Amino acid sequence: MRLVLDTNVYSFAPESKIERLAARGFLISVSEIALVEALAKSRRDYLSGVLTKERARGKFFARARKLAQYIDPQCPVALGLAGVMRRIIAETESTSPDPVAEQHAEFLNSMWYSVTTLDWLDDIWLDNAQTSETWLTERDETLRLVVGTVRAQDKPTRWATMNKVDRVLSTRVSIATFWSLTEALIERLHAHVATVAHRIYGGGDGTLSPKTNDGADLHMTQHLAASCILVTEDGPLIEIVDAAGTYQAPWVRSLDDLNELPEGPPWGESARAQARSFKRKPRNGRRSRSSLPEEILFAPLVDGFRQVMEAGDAADGAENRSARVRETVEVFRKLMAMPVRPRHASRLEKLSIQIREQDPQAALATASEAVAIARILVTEVPTAYRPLLSSTLNTLANARGAARDYQGALDAAKESLAVAREIVALDPSYFRADLALVLSNVAGRLSEVGDMTSARSAAEESVSLYRAAAAEGPSLLLPLASALYGLGSICLKAGDSAHTINVCIESVNLMSAAVGHGAKESRHQLIMALQILGEALWLSGDRPGAILRLKEEILLTRDLVQDAPIASLPLLARALGNLSSKLEVLGDREDAIRTRQEATDMYRELHATQPAAMLGSLTLSLTGLAAMLTVNHQFAAAIPVARDAIDFCSRARTSHAEMVAAMRPIADEALIESCAMENEVASIEPAVREAIEYAGTLVTVESAACLTRLETNLRAVVEHVGEAAAGALKRALEEVRAERSAASSRHHPKGEQQ
Repeated sequence: MRLVLDTNVYSFAPESKIERLAARGFLISVSEIALVEALAKSRRDYLSGVLTKERARGKFFARARKLAQYIDPQCPVALGLAGVMRRIIAETESTSPDPVAEQHAEFLNSMWYSVTTLDWLDDIWLDNAQTSETWLTERDETLRLVVGTVRAQDKPTRWATMNKVDRVLSTRVSIATFWSLTEALIERLHAHVATVAHRIYGGGDGTLSPKTNDGADLHMTQHLAASCILVTEDGPLIEIVDAAGTYQAPWVRSLDDLNELPEGPPWGESARAQARSFKRKPRNGRRSRSSLPEEILFAPLVDGFRQVMEAGDAADGAENRSARVRETVEVFRKLMAMPVRPRHASRLEKLSIQIREQDPQAALATASEAVAIARILVTEVPTAYRPLLSSTLNTLANARGAARDYQGALDAAKESLAVAREIVALDPSYFRADLALVLSNVAGRLSEVGDMTSARSAAEESVSLYRAAAAEGPSLLLPLASALYGLGSICLKAGDSAHTINVCIESVNLMSAAVGHGAKESRHQLIMALQILGEALWLSGDRPGAILRLKEEILLTRDLVQDAPIASLPLLARALGNLSSKLEVLGDREDAIRTRQEATDMYRELHATQPAAMLGSLTLSLTGLAAMLTVNHQFAAAIPVARDAIDFCSRARTSHAEMVAAMRPIADEALIESCAMENEVASIEPAVREAIEYAGTLVTVESAACLTRLETNLRAVVEHVGEAAAGALKRALEEVRAERSAASSRHHPKGEQQ
């Protein structure tokens, strides 16, 4: 006889108990769902800081390798979900084996071999675990959406007069009808149909609200269709199986209840006969039992359908009874079909998040499509799909922000918040952290458009909600830390450095603790919090404290670059540039130049692979370095850097007009002064002429200001250079004066001059 281990048994049962089962001659397989849940949990334990990375991955692989000696090598992982359904359909219809099911079974065998014998790279482990987590989340989302829809859906006209038996059986019939199950499939999947109906019916009237992992547990009973004993230590699952009223209940057992097992497969007359005499071993001093009558529990589903058809008052004619059953079937057919669109909307939303940085316009289009689907669903069943609409609107806000549509981003974020508040008003049990997340986004969007008072209010409410939620469980400490540095950023923009310092110190402490416990994915957020804290300390006058925090930020970013260079190198270059500017203010010019040089080299490297994205940053860094070298009298080194800065200003003229307007005069001045001080006479006049040409491309007022600044700079330099250079500078001055006069004439034509 084959035993299939569910998640609780596979992950937590003492090894000695599994060993004794193998010694009794049982063929033991691991449920596909159990393996998926164990893999996902290993990643969650690592990311939440419960375990270090080495401990989390080691625990997953070590457990599999310890149990491998007791697991059937021919079928180590029991096919579940769509795979087992395909296999059973092939068996009941006497067709050849389903190639998709058999291919998936081979994959599971290979997966088990890989887990128990090979050393996975961290990236492979985390990628597979994330895929598993996504799959589990989708199962939970589907169940919650179905149950939520049932709660919101108008019931059939006669639903209120139907007794519990009629309601449960009607739900079963509708599920079987929607899935297009044949009588043979219904017989094999009786426990699955019955428990799904029980969960939907219970969830629909509020007595059995779905919890995390219920979506995966929903499918555990499918294994019975392949003729096995499902071994579980999940007490609630056993209670649901018993309460659902299925004749396959004797084939669902706990570890301590594996004596006097049923004989034969869990379907057919023999199975129903054994179910009638089955008495489950009490758990924790109590026995779970269905409240449904036995004549309904152990009848085939097709007989249950007839029972519903014949139920009701004698005065209720057969035509009305038939109509009410058909009505029930149609309602649930609609409910079961609905999760397809929500899943599509959720996947579009996730795709938008993934591609937002690389392709903002594509992310915007994808998020807009997700919102459009969510809006349609809300018009059909408002209560069930408002959370989906709020979430997709929040993602749309972020996509618009990435596309620089800041007002549009704010509009979407505000609508998301309005929907979230509607949800809370209708259902106070709504997860408040979701509302806090939306508030945090609204705060950021308000800050972008300059409404700092409203931004601070939203950010403070977000922090308050996260703080209350984190008090009930540590899993929300990191979101709280993120909300705190978001509040700090807003306070900094509003000029409140003192409050910024307070909230950012708390944020840094929370994140540092998480990173110290192995949650390395929190390093990016810690870096941002350190950056904001450093700026606040600087503005408050604590210059040493600011430099210390900025250096801490750089040290952490260097560590991050080792793991993810492509994503993290821009952060490091930006942090180095920021530190360089502050060191220059403090008079530490050598360290300022060294740090700026390192940042510039990084921007050059990034520009080689991302020319459009890094053009502005490289131009700024080159100009800053050229100016620093010139001020520090490193004129020979400044000349090529200044020439590069001028070249990149020309390239960035269209895409970064405001930045170029500020940087180009600085680069021109650095080049002219450095050439003069190095006595490169032949280069002075061409450099000045090029600066004049640039000024001539500006509008009149800006052109005049640029030429005036150039003339002032030339006068200052001419006093400190040799005779030849001074001569070149004087000739250049004449050119500048002539151009200024010509520009003035163009601005004030003859007859208009005052």
